[in-house]
Amino acid sequence: MQELELKVAEAYQNYFVGYQNFWSILSISLTALFTWLFFLKSGFTYIEHLVINAYIFLHTYWLFGIALLANAPDGWIMLLYFGSYIVMMLAVFRGLTGKRWISVFLRLLGANVIAISLFSVLLAGLIIWVVL
Repeated sequence: MQELELKVAEAYQNYFVGYQNFWSILSISLTALFTWLFFLKSGFTYIEHLVINAYIFLHTYWLFGIALLANAPDGWIMLLYFGSYIVMMLAVFRGLTGKRWISVFLRLLGANVIAISLFSVLLAGLIIWVVL
């Protein structure tokens, strides 16, 4: 069992951490696809959603970097990362679409749950393929 855990950890390190830029672009692309689908009537194209989501990810990573440089405890770093991501998504999409907060929140929740689920399945599939 420990051998399998080591193989999974090694695959994760080699293929996720080693190709962080690729996974970031894939993550932004998937999130943009689903925000575009959930906000289809807002009039923005998929390319514009790519730019919007890249903007949000940039600011989220920027705050994440500051937390790392400030040597914040791990729990606070993750709280800051996810908290800033949620606040940025809500603020940006609320400002761009003019929709009610609850409508924006529910649409973003749906888009992100699907995008994160698909991203996780892709990553897990890659790790299983590499390990086996």
